[in-house]
Amino acid sequence: LYLYTAMTRIQPAILDYLPQLCELLAILFAQEADFQPDAAKQSTALRQIIEQHLRSGQLQLVRLDAPDELALFAIYSQVLGKGESACLAIAENRGWAIATDESKDRKWRRTIADKKFQIINTQTLILRSIKAGRITVQEADAIKATLELNRFRLSINSFADLL
Repeated sequence: LYLYTAMTRIQPAILDYLPQLCELLAILFAQEADFQPDAAKQSTALRQIIEQHLRSGQLQLVRLDAPDELALFAIYSQVLGKGESACLAIAENRGWAIATDESKDRKWRRTIADKKFQIINTQTLILRSIKAGRITVQEADAIKATLELNRFRLSINSFADLL
């Protein structure tokens, strides 16, 4: 898994976003009766998780500073936001896949129409997790239900339909 931020290292960017990540945890676990949000505790835990994954190589710091990538970033930034533009510039230059659910957005589709990006969406990520034995179909369907509670719809009834 690669994370990036435009023209700076991801580590400071992730640490800057720890409060927002803690808010996401609170939303995610709001359905758990015994979960109590504690921003300080969750911030410490998230920092440890991120640093552990950086050390293990599961996360990699990525810089957007190669001239070709900066040129692509400038082009994409005329139409898209900084994060989307950085992602596209890096992916195009390095031949990387993009994990996003923005591919249905008309402006986004027009921007990448003539490119050959491999796009991986939420449904694909969950399906790959099932096939890899990391989660069950029941767990995947529970994730789907949680996403739908937050207005994120998948076009399937159950992940069992895709196997």
